[in-house]
Amino acid sequence: MADEQKGPMTIKASEGDYDQSQQVLHYNHDVTLKTGDGFVLKTEKADLDVKAHKAKGHLPVTGKGPAGDVDAKDGFEADKDTVHFKGQTKMIFKQGVQTGAKKE
Repeated sequence: MADEQKGPMTIKASEGDYDQSQQVLHYNHDVTLKTGDGFVLKTEKADLDVKAHKAKGHLPVTGKGPAGDVDAKDGFEADKDTVHFKGQTKMIFKQGVQTGAKKE
């Protein structure tokens, strides 16, 4: 996935498989998602919908980035330019950094 203004979003993990019929990559164990604007999110499972260009995970996720730190208990959903954190979420913003972060 790529955001033309911010660069590519990358995902890597210890294991993974591809469901060709659904066009979904399933990532397992030590999943790291890096967004184009510098956020690094870590979780244990995530899926990438290749056709829709969206990533999501339903397990706890932690992250660090230019805007601050985040912990979300129920995972995340991400597209090319937005990450939505699910469930109980704690964010610590760095002073002087503007964000468009949303919690659902």
